Amino acid sequence: PDDWQQLWDVLSFATTLMTSDIVRATRPDVLYLTVTNLSWQDTLLFLRRLLLRQDRDDTAIDDYAAAIWQLTNGNPQGIYLAFAQIEQGNVDFYEQVVLNELFTRIYERLKPEVRQLWHIFSLLPEGHLSADTIAALGLAPAVPALLTHRLLEPAPEMPKQYWMTQPARQFVRGCYQHREDTRQAYEQLIADSLIQPHWFAEVLLAADWLMIAPEIALGLLQRHGRERAKSGHPVRWRYILEKYGALLDVPLRLAYAISLRRSGDWTVAERVLQACIAECGKRGDFLLQAEVLLEYAVLHRQRGEYQKAQHWLQKAALQSRTQPELHSVIALEMAQIAIDSSDAQLAQQYLQSLPENAATRLLYAELYLLKRQFDDCRRLVQSVLHPPSDTTTAQAYTLLGRSYQAQQQFELAIEHFDAARILFERSGDVFAAARAQSNLAAALLALKKWDDAEKLLLQARGSQSQLHDVVGYNATQLNVNILTRQRLLASTHEETAE
Repeated sequence: PDDWQQLWDVLSFATTLMTSDIVRATRPDVLYLTVTNLSWQDTLLFLRRLLLRQDRDDTAIDDYAAAIWQLTNGNPQGIYLAFAQIEQGNVDFYEQVVLNELFTRIYERLKPEVRQLWHIFSLLPEGHLSADTIAALGLAPAVPALLTHRLLEPAPEMPKQYWMTQPARQFVRGCYQHREDTRQAYEQLIADSLIQPHWFAEVLLAADWLMIAPEIALGLLQRHGRERAKSGHPVRWRYILEKYGALLDVPLRLAYAISLRRSGDWTVAERVLQACIAECGKRGDFLLQAEVLLEYAVLHRQRGEYQKAQHWLQKAALQSRTQPELHSVIALEMAQIAIDSSDAQLAQQYLQSLPENAATRLLYAELYLLKRQFDDCRRLVQSVLHPPSDTTTAQAYTLLGRSYQAQQQFELAIEHFDAARILFERSGDVFAAARAQSNLAAALLALKKWDDAEKLLLQARGSQSQLHDVVGYNATQLNVNILTRQRLLASTHEETAE
């Protein structure tokens, strides 16, 4: 435009760089002229001038200028690239072509370590990662470059989290298919994955578009499978273990059974555990069989079948006398059954033999709750919350909620039960999520918040019915009956008052 030409004349003596607002100033000795996003009217004017430069008089420009403006958000470079896709006035153009061109120009300018962080974000199903996690990977210096190019944004309502859009992640996945340098970069990520944390192995193994050598996949599964099946997202690990089913030995099939149990498929989990027990028996591997029996007992405990659970735990204990760590986990399960059965004395006996850790403190807190020693209960729970742990925080919030509910401090109970519910639902643990929904509903009933309680009770009852969680189902059904009775009494009082 004429205005820009006049500006060039004035600045002809200076070192000047024209940019869009995607690029931010980095050199103090250079004058940056930032072309901000164009308005709808300016976009239309820009497109008309582009047509005039080509000696074209396209009256249809008004019909698709709005679409180009919405696609590019008024970015001048994007508008120009979109215009370049229009062939002889054809109103059809392709968003992906425009985005790929923009991403390609940026990608080819980035340093390898910045690309590496872009590649890591491409593995993430939800596209967000915390600043602390990025720093732990040694890639914090790469963040400013991705922010500069607007490939990365602070995640909304998530402090210290960064988010990358799906198109940006999809772009580098496509580069993996057709660019040799990108393929080599991902292969290096895969090769380094054996020394990376649990979450990295999880997203790597779940990425269907990556080619991972069987020996590397097996190494990742053996290193992370059991632990992440217990504490990671069970549906994702169920998918991963089914994906690599041909590689699974008994320990990994045990991990598969755990992911099945946590994701709510108890029937199949039981069959897998029974097959593992039988195979260990044939091979004479009784120590591994004890580990399988322990998980078999957990399944029975969650069903409320406490005698069966105790039977399998006793058998596992006999086969693991030389393994103190496994023996401690078995004692922990025995203590949990005693607490669930309201046998405080037996629970105390088992807990006294256990080492000090977060799991033991949580069970002691639950024991204090059973004894109505609420201050001691909350003191122990607080010690587990600092520092927080993904595997124990939801359990801790549940115990705090129960302690406040027992003292009829229902607002505080609701606050903590709701926090536990959110964490359990996010974790994908169907059993724990249903119990959390039922707990929250019970506290809501105490304040006569019937509609909110009803929604939660119906959700919980449906899950518990499918799981055959007898104990949980009976508790939830009791609350459903209380809800029905409260509403009936309220209706009767209203009619009497009239």
